[in-house]
Amino acid sequence: MTESLLPEKMAKAELEQLVKANGGKIFQTHTAAADIICVADKRVVKVASLQKAGETNIVFPSWILACVKQNEQDVGMPRLLLPFEPGHMLFTTDQAKRRILESTDQYADSFARDVDAQELQRILDHMPSKYDFEFDPAGFKKDMDNHQHSLGELRGWMFSGLVIYADCGISTENDQLDNSTGSDTQGPDMRVALARNLARFAGAHIVHSIHDENTTHVLVSEDLSRVKNMRQAIQRSVPSNSKP
Repeated sequence: MTESLLPEKMAKAELEQLVKANGGKIFQTHTAAADIICVADKRVVKVASLQKAGETNIVFPSWILACVKQNEQDVGMPRLLLPFEPGHMLFTTDQAKRRILESTDQYADSFARDVDAQELQRILDHMPSKYDFEFDPAGFKKDMDNHQHSLGELRGWMFSGLVIYADCGISTENDQLDNSTGSDTQGPDMRVALARNLARFAGAHIVHSIHDENTTHVLVSEDLSRVKNMRQAIQRSVPSNSKP
């Protein structure tokens, strides 16, 4: 309907010749055939009339150039037309708006078209430099389990659901068996500390006191001299009404 102004200047006749060279047909009225694509780069009288009617999508000539460029890059692959993107549209009908919006992500990065360095820079310039995003691993795992997509076979989830107290050999007053100091260098067995860290990596929740009522497992060293004290501490922590 008009010449091309951007991304490169091209006369209407040149644009029509490009379409023909790539297998397209040219019509001078929008009702001459079904599924006609109206192309214009300026709101001349004819274009403004179509826009006012609100029944026909009008695309910029840049869409034609993008289709040709993409097919040149996809040598050996099927020749396909690119879906319309918001940046290709001079006018969009209400019925087509949602479909066209789905052709790109929220930053206008195309799902179907390769972008060059200049366009990629424009996309990056419109992205926020910092994201406020909070990820809840436990919630994600719960959602996956609810949909029968267990993560149990992954190393990072092997001990998920376990609550572990690791006895690193730190004694406090009155034999309270508490590792709240968090020091690994004081323990007689570094293997316990390493096992604790490995369990944490594999999804376990680590507690610092053997009196934590949610504890499901206790890690002990090969030195069993503290086991008796730990058993007594556990027994004292168990409510009387829960004992057999």
